[in-house]
Amino acid sequence: KDGAFYEYSPTYTDPYDDSASWKFSSAANEGMDQGFLDKAEKEMKSRKDVWSMIVVRNNAIVTEKYFNGSNKDQANNIHSASKSIISAGIGAAIQEGFIKSPSQKLSELLPDYFAKIKDKEKRGTTIENLLNMRGGISWIEDVYEHWIGVHSNWVKAILDLPLATTPGK
Repeated sequence: KDGAFYEYSPTYTDPYDDSASWKFSSAANEGMDQGFLDKAEKEMKSRKDVWSMIVVRNNAIVTEKYFNGSNKDQANNIHSASKSIISAGIGAAIQEGFIKSPSQKLSELLPDYFAKIKDKEKRGTTIENLLNMRGGISWIEDVYEHWIGVHSNWVKAILDLPLATTPGK
């Protein structure tokens, strides 16, 4: 959009239906106030900059709503908001024991992706490096994000990019 801070980012349509991997429940069954969720939905629906509202409680989807032409098969560009969401997810994964610590190497967590990567610096990349946006991978904004979008395996595509600097620097 002209004059907008960010360029127009096309919506990605996900070809996979992963709803079977989720449990669905009601607000009442999960000890939540349906009136509060209805009020939140009304507020979200009134905004032009909100695409979805998904509330998860006790590992179950309690409500899933889409607005402004979006739907469950779409991934809209939310820019930097994902950094906070991912950081919270990493904290939960550490608390639950899926990840040892922020200093754990990606090569330990994703061994299949790193099996063919011989670069010692890249193999030493930690979760903390990524959380601090210091992964060291060469990145050209508005070029690589579109290039990666056409690949079927985004993780592999990103890991195949060269390092611009030592991870952590």
